Amino acid sequence: MEKESFNHPYTFVAAQTGLDEKTVRDIFNARAEFLGRWHRFETPRILGIDELYLNKRYRCILTNIEERTLLDLLATRRQDVVTNYLMKLKDRQKVEIVSMDMWNPYRAAVKAVLPQARIVVDKFHVVRHHTAPGRSRPGRVDSHHPEGPRTITVKGAVTPSR
Repeated sequence: MEKESFNHPYTFVAAQTGLDEKTVRDIFNARAEFLGRWHRFETPRILGIDELYLNKRYRCILTNIEERTLLDLLATRRQDVVTNYLMKLKDRQKVEIVSMDMWNPYRAAVKAVLPQARIVVDKFHVVRHHTAPGRSRPGRVDSHHPEGPRTITVKGAVTPSR
């Protein structure tokens, strides 16, 4: 029943087992608390930052890319909230690479709190950004990039134009 309460809504588990929904919720919370005591959080070497549109608003989602695990889902994607979260990361100097989209508040938060980390724009966002109507096409120079002209290569890597 504990396992079912992790995989299905409380009302569903209650209906299947004949228990009260509050009882199912209490069993879930007790098991989650127990598991939480055994979970060991490690600051990732490669951090992923993206957003998720959930319940009619954008939220920041942080992941450990190497381990393919969720670190946290923040209530908002505002720069001050992301900066505060990154400031509280234990051993934040261990973060070597941050993969994210091109949204400037994420970039500013990472530069302020994780200056040692290399920022990498993930391929999905590069391709989507440069194949949108009115945008540069891969292999062409984007002369409007905020940090100067950039060439979009065939593999999706962004490099400075010469």
